Amino acid sequence: MALMLAPTAGTATAADEWRLTPGGWASGSIEYVRTIPFEAGTGIDAVLHRKFLYTTSWRSFSIYDVSQPLSPELLSQTPTPAQLINENPQTNGKILLLSNDNVGRTLDIYDVSDKSAPTKVASYADPLINHIWECVLDCEYAYGAKGTILDLGKPSEPAVVGDWTEAKRPKAFHAIEEVAPGLVLTGSDPILLLDARADPANPTLLAEIEPKITTPPRPYIIVGGAPTSLPARVAWPEDAKSRYVLVSMETPFSGECAEHSGSFLTYDGKDWDEPGFTEFTLADEYRMSDNGTPNEGSAPINFFGCTSYGLDVNPSYKANGLAGTAWFEHGTRVLRVGDDGKITEVAGFVGHGGNAVRPVWRTDEVLYVIDFYRGIDVLYVNDEA
Repeated sequence: MALMLAPTAGTATAADEWRLTPGGWASGSIEYVRTIPFEAGTGIDAVLHRKFLYTTSWRSFSIYDVSQPLSPELLSQTPTPAQLINENPQTNGKILLLSNDNVGRTLDIYDVSDKSAPTKVASYADPLINHIWECVLDCEYAYGAKGTILDLGKPSEPAVVGDWTEAKRPKAFHAIEEVAPGLVLTGSDPILLLDARADPANPTLLAEIEPKITTPPRPYIIVGGAPTSLPARVAWPEDAKSRYVLVSMETPFSGECAEHSGSFLTYDGKDWDEPGFTEFTLADEYRMSDNGTPNEGSAPINFFGCTSYGLDVNPSYKANGLAGTAWFEHGTRVLRVGDDGKITEVAGFVGHGGNAVRPVWRTDEVLYVIDFYRGIDVLYVNDEA
C-alpha cells in the first residue's frame, strides 16, 4: 500500500526574533537553564525511561537521575570501547542496548538494574551492522534496522529468531521505532509499518510510506559518495493513535541549507486501521532555508550539514502538538503539528559552539538537548498557545 506524495508547503519560521542568552541564541518560548558538560565532545544520543536518562557517547555511557527535571544528577559513567556512532540506546530499565559499529561491530547488552554500577552481560556479533536497534515488546525482542530480530528473553544469550525484511526488503535502511506495543515503523526506503503483536519473530506488513527522497548534488564530506536522504527518525505519537506520522529526513555532511537538505515531514494516516485503507499521504514539510548568522538562528558552520536529525514528541502532544527536532549546528527547533498536519516553528535554540543531535522531553516544559560538543543543554519551554 504505497504512500502517495502530496504538494509540499513552504518553510516555516519562528514568530519571535532571536535573542542572546548565556548558553546560546533562543527564539520563541525557550529559556536556557544550564549545560551539563559530561561527555561533551562526543555526545551522541539518549533515551528516557521513567526518572532516568541514559546518554551515549563515543567512549562511554552515563545514567542520570532526572527526578528533578531542571537538575539532572549523574549516577554513573561507564567507559566503553570506542563506538563511533552509538545511536538510539534502548532500555526497559533493566537492560540497556548499545550499538557498536566501530570495534567488533556488536550489539552490547548491559544490566542497568543498579544505575550506579552497570555491567555488560552480552555482546551479539552483528554481521549485518544493523547500526540502530529498537526494543520491541518491553525489550523481550530487539529489532535491528537492517532486519535482524533477536530474542532477549534471556539477555545474556541473545538469539537470532527472525528477519523482518522477509515481509518486504527496503532499498535502503537507517532508523527503526516501536510506535506502540508490537507496532514498528522502519526508518527505511520505503518506510514499513510492521505488526509484531501476534508473532514477534515474523512480523506482518500492514502498510508502506514512500518518504520524500532528495539527493545532494555533490559528494558528502567524510563518508564519500552522494547517498540519498534517509529517515533519521520516525515517530507516531500517542501509540499510533495520532493522525500523523512524523519523519525527520537526514542528509548529513551535505553542506549549507538548500532544497536537497533533509527536512521534517508529516504523513496523514487517518483511518489507517480501518478496512480499505490504502495509503498515507504527505501533509506538510518543514525545511531550514536560512544560511545567515547565529543571531538569526543559523549555524556558524555547516560541517554536519543543514539537515533534520533527532526527534522527540512532547508528552502532551495530543493537547499541544509539539515535537522537538535537532538540526546539528542549526540547533534545536520546537515545531507544532496542527490538526491538519501543517508544521509551524514556535521556538528554537542554537547553543554557542554547539551541534544538537537529540532532543528529549523530560516533561511538557523541560527539554534536554544532547549536544555533540556541549553535553546536555537543559531548556525550559513555556508553550502558551
